Amino acid sequence: MGRRRKGTGTLKRSTARGYLTLIPQVVRGGVRHLTPEGGVAVGRRDQYTRQEWDKRLKQATATATARLDRLVRRLDAGDVPDPTRERRTLDDEGTAWLGELETNRSRSYAIYEGTWRLHVRTDPIGATLLRELRRDHLADWQARLARAGASDSRRRYALERVLQVCRRVAGPAFPVLAELVKPGALRGLKPDAPPVETIPLTTEEMTMLLAHGLTVDTWGTLFAVCVYASARIGEACGLRRRDVDPFRRTLTLAQQVLHSTTDLGVTKGKRSRTVPVDADLIGLLITHMSQSASRGQPARPDDLVFQVRASRGPLKGRWSPISYSVASKAFEKIGRDAGLDLGYGTHRLRHGSAMLALAGGASVPSLQRVLGHTDVRTTMLYLGHAAETMDRRGAEAIGDALRTPHRSPP
Repeated sequence: MGRRRKGTGTLKRSTARGYLTLIPQVVRGGVRHLTPEGGVAVGRRDQYTRQEWDKRLKQATATATARLDRLVRRLDAGDVPDPTRERRTLDDEGTAWLGELETNRSRSYAIYEGTWRLHVRTDPIGATLLRELRRDHLADWQARLARAGASDSRRRYALERVLQVCRRVAGPAFPVLAELVKPGALRGLKPDAPPVETIPLTTEEMTMLLAHGLTVDTWGTLFAVCVYASARIGEACGLRRRDVDPFRRTLTLAQQVLHSTTDLGVTKGKRSRTVPVDADLIGLLITHMSQSASRGQPARPDDLVFQVRASRGPLKGRWSPISYSVASKAFEKIGRDAGLDLGYGTHRLRHGSAMLALAGGASVPSLQRVLGHTDVRTTMLYLGHAAETMDRRGAEAIGDALRTPHRSPP
């Protein structure tokens, strides 16, 4: 049996809340460093010779000191230690997350809960401890789903939900998860989404849509912003009154309505941009702002140009931003009323506008600034839509030049 030895004193570290102390306690078989609350052992000696005792005690002290330093940093960052967190599994955290969604009556709860129940909870991945979760676990899980016949889209969706749960707790408590959710950490693991080509609206379709939309309050002017300013629908919904400059004939796109909410955030490119527009759009906006103010819509400079009255919920009767889903439904209804097939959503307006600009002679750098792309390669994708029109105009220019009578050389 090993000899019992007296402890070597306490270890202290100063924190923002005072002193945190670890008490070295001598037990049979070695030394354990325990927190005053009786936390998890951070060092242990299980040898019996004096030389090994001293060596292991030194290692245990160093381990305890390092762990204490990490704990101090977590406390200073506001992360309160949870002894049960070390034993939490992926399914435990996912169940807690789903419970919050259900309490908040999230519209995504039903589909998230079904995905979690079918693809995570019933799989060994759900019983994996969060502190032990690695990329290899996710790769094996994705392989099992593929063998079970899950489609690429289902596997990708399930993986996104797992990463969503991991982001909730990634940090000093789970440094492994912090590495796992970094951009590019799962490159090659997530099934690629099939490319979806957004077909731009033609000039005739945009003309018919706007002509019919302007007969309906709000929507025609909103969609005109997407066409004349090549704006995303979220950016058009987030347009403020002070962003409209009738003298310079420009719009400043500085914020957008976020997906699935009516919350406002920065634009997709993370920066604002000023876009020159036609005088017709300025006239439409001035008329709309005047009429909406007469109906009681807030008209301060920072208020949104486009708002609707909430028909339900705690904000019933109040003016609120237009969400993506409301704008998309209005877009489809106006299209049907005008006899148009407007699949692929409101983004077709932006693509149609970019195609007209390119066909009219706009340069790629100029179009990149107007569209708000951070990478010119994204803008180059629009060239494919305008190529046929530009090729046709080039062919007509050659024909016109050859039909022009030439003077014979002297």
